[in-house]
Amino acid sequence: MEPCTQKTNRKIDENSVSKIDQVLVNQSFLDSWPNAALTALPKEYSDHFPLILLTASVNFGLPPFRFYNSWLSHPNFNNLIRIIVEKFLYNGPPEKVLSAKLRNIKDVIIEWKIKEGEKERGLISNFKNLINDVELIAEYRQLSSVEIEQHSDWNWKLLEIEQWRKLDLKQKACVCWAIDGDENSRYFHGIINSNIPNNRINGLSINRVWTTEPRRIKK
Repeated sequence: MEPCTQKTNRKIDENSVSKIDQVLVNQSFLDSWPNAALTALPKEYSDHFPLILLTASVNFGLPPFRFYNSWLSHPNFNNLIRIIVEKFLYNGPPEKVLSAKLRNIKDVIIEWKIKEGEKERGLISNFKNLINDVELIAEYRQLSSVEIEQHSDWNWKLLEIEQWRKLDLKQKACVCWAIDGDENSRYFHGIINSNIPNNRINGLSINRVWTTEPRRIKK
């Protein structure tokens, strides 16, 4: 058994410390409800904090659109936006024209990013398989100069793709790294994932009533 993500420790006196007001779960529970959240309500008349363990999936709608600076350096991105703007046609008040144009650009960018993501994942998988095949051959015989050059070229292309992906990870993490170009992408993922439960609002006390309904929380 292991404690859930949040717990409340209360010191009884100077000589005794008890760990109460917490929820214990096992690995099966975490596998079934990875996004479970534990909330401690204010303690009023009791010496315990009321706890709410939320396992239901709360849907606050689609996440807001986020523009990544790395897209500006992509060789096809500027041309894509230029084509969208030139082909856009809409009649109406200026503010509605601008809103419709930005919405159209956003939709095209989202579709472009999905396709680019699939393409990147395919290239990464292909390069890794090619590199692995060459390294397996190297265990049995000496590689030729062509194979060594190909191995180096595939590693370089794989590193180049990873560098593009890490630019987005850095922007997601919103952290100024001490050393630019850190290759430990697992660390970036850890920072991003650790912020998800901290930034999520699981409920609010509205008029002294605990509420978890997304619509009321948004309002």
